[in-house]
Amino acid sequence: MWMILFVNSGTYIPSGLKVLSCPSPAYLLRLSTVALLAVTLSASAASTASKIEYNRDIRPILSENCFACHGADSASRKANLRLDYFEQATAPRKDNQAAIVPGKPKESLLVHRILATDDDIMPPAKTHKTLTAEQKDLLTRWVAEGAKYQPHWSFVAPVKPAVPQVKNKLWVHNPLDNFVLARLEKEGLSPHRKRTAAHSRAASPST
Repeated sequence: MWMILFVNSGTYIPSGLKVLSCPSPAYLLRLSTVALLAVTLSASAASTASKIEYNRDIRPILSENCFACHGADSASRKANLRLDYFEQATAPRKDNQAAIVPGKPKESLLVHRILATDDDIMPPAKTHKTLTAEQKDLLTRWVAEGAKYQPHWSFVAPVKPAVPQVKNKLWVHNPLDNFVLARLEKEGLSPHRKRTAAHSRAASPST
């Protein structure tokens, strides 16, 4: 059984111990800064009502709760309704009420059914699936915003984003820093300290 220690150079090492070199303070500082940034921005994002995206916010909900009965499989499809394509989901039905009326959640059957409190609720109780209040809100807001669909992410060509401009240009040493710092500045936050040569060495590959 090995005992692993992180030590500084010059430290006495008892026999039988496996020793790894100690990470530099600059490297540990960078790790702690990134971890704190991730926690802070996640909390901020959760509290911010950003524009809803189909692939990120809506497709996972529909895929988990709706597509089994209203998706591509015609053998298991119920009520001849597909929710995986915009044209079918928004097409008028026999009762003249479309499942989705873009921009009009009050006229959308989908919204009526997910907010129902009786036997009309969707997904049905027999499926043992239940939408959370947050998921219901997302679906309602998505319809209100126009119910815009997106192709599956695997068919969407990646687009290189523009490097954002930042105020504290002296802190930036590579394009990735621009994205980190731009978000910090947007949230009214500042980096832990001014960038130094040690930070640059910690961020650069070893040679």
